Amino acid sequence: MDLVISLFLIVAALPIILVCIVAIKLDSDGPFLFRQVRVGLYGKPFVLLKLRTMCQDAEEKGPRIT
Repeated sequence: MDLVISLFLIVAALPIILVCIVAIKLDSDGPFLFRQVRVGLYGKPFVLLKLRTMCQDAEEKGPRIT
């Protein structure tokens, strides 16, 4: 049951995700997905994919006012 509900919610959210992807690509250069390594159960690392909401390499440049 949880798999069916998850698939339904992913399909329902797809138009919003696509609009976000287009907005990210129009606003800045670089990939629209951000990869981050997290630590899961029993210390096993996994890769999390997120939509990028900051400029690329923002942590290296430090804070800035736009």
